[in-house]
Amino acid sequence: MSAVGARVPLPTAWNGVRPSAGELEAPVRLLAFTALAAYVAVAWLGMIINTPAWRGVLVVVAAVAGAAALLALGRDAVRKRFAWALAPLVALFTIAGGALAMGLPSRRALPWYWCEVVT
Repeated sequence: MSAVGARVPLPTAWNGVRPSAGELEAPVRLLAFTALAAYVAVAWLGMIINTPAWRGVLVVVAAVAGAAALLALGRDAVRKRFAWALAPLVALFTIAGGALAMGLPSRRALPWYWCEVVT
């Protein structure tokens, strides 16, 4: 270690104090989900000809934002009834945001135009 590095004190979190497994569980899950979403986006971009890469990035951002919102709803600070009521809405908005990021026209994201999406 250099003389300069030896004089720099370590932050208090590094002085032998390790975070508990519960504190690391949510960020690790989110990181794993982000990696999986990025892999799927790259595979999707590989199947479609001339798709801009920024669409894949937006899809990953929408999916990770939805996952982070669902993780936040699963915390102990949020009441269970409130979380159960909001979780389907978060999932619906995540799917809609991902579909818009993929290039679905915004008018077809409305429920009364879903029959056009299926056909």
